[in-house]
Amino acid sequence: IRSSNLKQLKKVEVPKLLQ
Repeated sequence: IRSSNLKQLKKVEVPKLLQ
């Protein structure tokens, strides 16, 4: 997994967790 992919995943996961 590339660091850029991890950053994108985190950006996607955080909103999902907030919702």
